[in-house]
Amino acid sequence: MPFVPAGRRRQRERRDHAPTPRTPMASAMGAGVLMLASLWATPAAALKLGSTDVAGIGGEARTNVMSRLSLSHHPAEQELTEARLAYLLRRAPGEVLTALEPFGFYDAQVEIESPRDGDTVNVRILVRPGRPVQVNQRDIVVEGPAADDKVVQGDVKAFRPGPREILDHRTYEASKAALERRLNGRGYFDAEPLRHRITVERASYNADIDVAWQSGQRYNFGETRFSGSQVHDDLLQPRIPYREGQPYSQQDLAELHRSLVDLDYFGFIDIQPLTDEKADGQVPIAVSLTPAKRSRYTAGIGYGTDSGPSIRAGLERRYVNASGHKFATQLALGARDSSLGAQYRIPTTSPGWPGWWSISPSIRRQQFGDVDSEIFEMVGARNGRWREYDLSLEAHLRRERYGEEQTTLIYPLARIGHTEADQPLYPTHGYAWDVSLAHGDPAFGSDLRFTQLFAEGRYIHGLGDRRRLLLRGQLGHTLVDNNERFPPSMRFYAGGDRSVRGYGYQEIGPYFEDTNLGGLKLAVASVEVEQMFNDRWGVAAFVDAGDAWSSDRPDPRLGAGLGMRWRSPVGPVRLDIGVGLDDPEHRFQLHLNIGPDFTP
Repeated sequence: MPFVPAGRRRQRERRDHAPTPRTPMASAMGAGVLMLASLWATPAAALKLGSTDVAGIGGEARTNVMSRLSLSHHPAEQELTEARLAYLLRRAPGEVLTALEPFGFYDAQVEIESPRDGDTVNVRILVRPGRPVQVNQRDIVVEGPAADDKVVQGDVKAFRPGPREILDHRTYEASKAALERRLNGRGYFDAEPLRHRITVERASYNADIDVAWQSGQRYNFGETRFSGSQVHDDLLQPRIPYREGQPYSQQDLAELHRSLVDLDYFGFIDIQPLTDEKADGQVPIAVSLTPAKRSRYTAGIGYGTDSGPSIRAGLERRYVNASGHKFATQLALGARDSSLGAQYRIPTTSPGWPGWWSISPSIRRQQFGDVDSEIFEMVGARNGRWREYDLSLEAHLRRERYGEEQTTLIYPLARIGHTEADQPLYPTHGYAWDVSLAHGDPAFGSDLRFTQLFAEGRYIHGLGDRRRLLLRGQLGHTLVDNNERFPPSMRFYAGGDRSVRGYGYQEIGPYFEDTNLGGLKLAVASVEVEQMFNDRWGVAAFVDAGDAWSSDRPDPRLGAGLGMRWRSPVGPVRLDIGVGLDDPEHRFQLHLNIGPDFTP
């Protein structure tokens, strides 16, 4: 319920009537009449309250009026006496006026009608809200050390409502609460309000806001205490993004929480500053942890418009021992792609680059047109989060058999990426990019000398209420000393759900007879506009273009279409119908995609 100012006083006009003198005879006759009336009186018919309608206002103001009205809370099945009805009708104007004040309306007029249909009373309340009160002067001050804190002062400048804006008490309370949270989140645990005052001049429809805090000192981080962990604390300490003695910031605690979640050791994580134990300008931090289940089993069946039908089964040991080692294995059987893989990971204790050492053997079968490719790969990697980036350094041993050819590639690969988004599932503003560079050389034991660069970027920008612009692009380039022996799984392809819609999965590329051999170069671009009807459903229109090629010049293909969007409880679901515009006889393609916008 919106804020209603406390302490508001109302004065009601009272009229005193002088009593009429009565003679003893008149008193006796009156008493007799009352006695006869009491003998012959019949009970008054019970009334029922029908509808209660409020006109003249809408939105949240009307909702607040309805919630304040005693008439709205009278049970429909409960009988209503004349006296009770009169009482409710007398209260209604004051309740309406009180309910409108949080929205800046201090001079509203209220008219009430209560027509009857038999024993049913229908109440209609007409509200003329009048001219709203506006803010004339606003004085928002934070005294003490926070007066020099740019982050806090940013919230002071952003305080609303501002001059010449309507005095909306909901906005005022939200701004005040945000500033209080900011002070607490920046370590000003002794902050106290000095003044919180709104002065309304009804005659001029003006209001003055006077708000002041005394921030007190800003505390620094003290000792961080972990409890409840099933792994050694020396694995958790490198995840702390701050140093003891550094100024306290709630943002650093949020980063610590995210880092602990990424470990996937714990089912519950609670991080709290121990303000009762703050001393000498420092506040200790308590991190309470509850272990997650050690083993997780996965199984499922699925169908993708790119991959076809598939079944999957997997096992993951979240923690093998107290040193935090992890093990996982997964089997996937699909119409076009089947694999069996395992991974063993060891956490690092480097504070500058927390992450994992890992080794991952796998075997895989992929279908490229009429050519089956069998791949054995062993990958050793060191990955983790470096500053604000996801960084991975990898060493690959890859042996691939395709047709009558067999190629062994040994190469290092470096990958770096970054994601910024205002929301993880449904961002309205954000971007993500990922760049990888691989190089193979006979000096490493590789059959071929090659260098491959791949970059991908995505950008989302909100366009007003429930509308978004989504941009996507991919670029790839490969230099190789023997094109014919370069394996198909290392080449580039275009077409499909996350590429050029309107074309089938890996449909675009250089062909030999009826088989797409894949290209050494790649360029894909996509523009999409999404419009949501409500919180769940929406539509999208898109245009995609791209090509995978090995010659000197690309031959880009263009696809366009429409789609439905469903924001499901487990994430976005996209169903698109696209058509390739380069071939008039090209059939429509159906594309189904599930997952966050910034999932690679």
